[in-house]
Amino acid sequence: MPSIWEEEEEEEEEEEEDEEEEEEEEEEEEEEEEEEEEEEEEEWFFRKSERELSNSRKKQIQKQEKAEEVESCIPDQFQFARFIQETMLRMLAFVDFLVALDPNTICEFSVANGSGVPAPALYQKISILLRVLDALSNACFEVEVLLLSMPSEIEEVKRIRGEIINLLYAKDNKATEAVWGTMEEIWALIMDSMEEDGQDSVMTTQGSSDIHKLTLSVTDHIRYLWANYWSVTSVVFCLGNGKQHVTETAGNTITNPLANLTTEMVSCLDEKLAEMSQSFADQGIKYLFLINNSTYILQELQTTYGSNFLHSYFAALDRRIEDYIQAYLKLCWVPVLSENLYHPKVVEGPGS
Repeated sequence: MPSIWEEEEEEEEEEEEDEEEEEEEEEEEEEEEEEEEEEEEEEWFFRKSERELSNSRKKQIQKQEKAEEVESCIPDQFQFARFIQETMLRMLAFVDFLVALDPNTICEFSVANGSGVPAPALYQKISILLRVLDALSNACFEVEVLLLSMPSEIEEVKRIRGEIINLLYAKDNKATEAVWGTMEEIWALIMDSMEEDGQDSVMTTQGSSDIHKLTLSVTDHIRYLWANYWSVTSVVFCLGNGKQHVTETAGNTITNPLANLTTEMVSCLDEKLAEMSQSFADQGIKYLFLINNSTYILQELQTTYGSNFLHSYFAALDRRIEDYIQAYLKLCWVPVLSENLYHPKVVEGPGS
């Protein structure tokens, strides 16, 4: 008969075996759960990949269908490119016509009014050419974007597209040169008006303090240019003398080709006015002439868009006007005031 100790040992062994079995069962259950989780993750990833692949295939199919649709709308890209090229050639013929247009045929006014001053016909031609230039600039950009958005692997089509873009830019350059040439023609007429003025012999001898017609012509011309600022600036930038007016504004440097052209024109006018004033017999009239004309120039330019770029020139012109005023006062009024101050006239009464 087993002893009590033996029975207790057997019970302990049985309990240990039971615990080991339970631990093994728990481990097996944990392993099964981990396997199930891994299987679920693999299945989720597979489904996700399958969905992404399906979406990618759908997009690729849609893109292919769209490309086929475009190709079906344009069955022959070469013929389509040729059609655009022929259309542009016919449409752009009007540029050559307008460039060669005689200003006298635009309206009833003649180019010159007898004294060399440009009449409205030349300005009307410039206005027409500027509108054409704006249209061409927009067309160059839009057509180039359109053609580049329709790529083609056909070399002949690429060549035709390049020719279309080059044609547009060539017409744009031609219109730009025509605008610049007309501007030079107007300026030459303005300058010639002084040499051909029949009043010069009288005016330069006796003198007049009035605003000279050369001043009126130059300021009107400058006002016209600034009224068409954006279009004219691109022309001056392309075909001007390459100089650019530099303006200092709050520490920032601004370059403007039209401002430079304006200062050149006004400087030329200043020289002409100073040259005319030298032949005045009356020096007082000379200074009044310079004061009035310079003040008129300043006031006219300050009302244009150019006032944003001509601050330094305005300051210099203002100082020059002040110098003219001081010279006039010294010449004409200081002697009068001195005479009255040091040699006062005695006013005698009735009974003297």
